[in-house]
Amino acid sequence: MDIKKILFLLVTVCSFLTLYGQKVHELVSPDHTIRVEITVSDGIYYDVFCKEHLLLKHGTLQMQMDDKTLGLHPKLIGKKSKTVNESLKPVVPFKFSTITNHYNQLLLNFRGNYSVEFRVFDDGIAYRFITDKKGEVEVTNELFQVSLPEEYLLHVQQSDGFKTAYEEPYSHLRPDEWNRSADKYTLLPVLIEAKDNYKILISESDLADYPAMFLTSKGGKDKLTSVFPRNPIEFGEDGDRSVKLLKEAGYLAKTRGKRNFPWRYFVITSDDGQLIENTMTARLAESCKIADSSWIKPGLTTWEWWNGATPYGPEVDFVAG
Repeated sequence: MDIKKILFLLVTVCSFLTLYGQKVHELVSPDHTIRVEITVSDGIYYDVFCKEHLLLKHGTLQMQMDDKTLGLHPKLIGKKSKTVNESLKPVVPFKFSTITNHYNQLLLNFRGNYSVEFRVFDDGIAYRFITDKKGEVEVTNELFQVSLPEEYLLHVQQSDGFKTAYEEPYSHLRPDEWNRSADKYTLLPVLIEAKDNYKILISESDLADYPAMFLTSKGGKDKLTSVFPRNPIEFGEDGDRSVKLLKEAGYLAKTRGKRNFPWRYFVITSDDGQLIENTMTARLAESCKIADSSWIKPGLTTWEWWNGATPYGPEVDFVAG
């Protein structure tokens, strides 16, 4: 047989095997404007579209837990889809007294007692890891990474370390400038200006027994890559209202093996006003555990540090500080 024919057959077979080993799952928003395509192959990847525009590409997610990496060479054993359309009533209506929670969901179950859950709303997408393991586990790392298909503008708040008061000024960075900020820790939320006037807001929700996520450019100028503080185990004094870290563990979190992990979400809109009105954090938050919350009333308060930790007046019947 001619060598060219042999090479052609080899390339064809390899391409077929590669395609056969990949499985693409599509999930769309209830109004059919936002779509996420999830590929399960040697990893778990996703692309985000809005009205056929590719906004984010090659999203990657992994979680290192004990001696395993969830999401690396995953073995899909089942999936389940559903639609939810409900009304939520926040205990304290910070934006709205009633929130509409309408989404399509895809739950992917993998060998190794873990799942990845995706939800697509009319205004964005979200995903999280879910594990069903016995006892306690140590999470040593989590990978959140997305690639920007074009030269977007990033509006970011950056710190020199994980210790931050979230009061740093905002920077407005193009990809080359973002790449030069690899030594910085970018706080959430991050706002991205994409093509065709789309805005993408990246943040998280439902953090419990888990550290906040920061982003860096260490993956490259067109990538946003997660970085996390280690679990602190020893502190020292550092002024009258702060402490400094003396010793940290080798893990992000030591937590229950059977649990839902924090949501990673993207709000997508072409209307800046929707960024202010958005309720994604509340929609993804765990439901209230207080059986009777009628006693909780909103009101005015102040930070006692502003007046030297010494509140005064006839209504103060307690010792402050």
